[in-house]
Amino acid sequence: MWCVAELDEQYIARMEDVLAVYEKPLSAREPVVCVDEKPVVLHQEVRPPVAMQPGRVARRMRNIGVAERPMCSAVSNPRRDGISPR
Repeated sequence: MWCVAELDEQYIARMEDVLAVYEKPLSAREPVVCVDEKPVVLHQEVRPPVAMQPGRVARRMRNIGVAERPMCSAVSNPRRDGISPR
């Protein structure tokens, strides 16, 4: 996660340039894509999986950390999709 230390004139001018891109009409030839990160919790199984039965927990997991998953969305379609790092 990052923070902006100071909102100086240069930062504001660059942010206005970015916002101007979002104001352009949508174009299939020039799609506008946003890239972001989404935190995800990493788990590890602490015992083998058990077959599902009513009222029974199938598996037990423990938290082993957090990672940042790259995300991508198009302005024309605001649904966020994960980018698979293959």
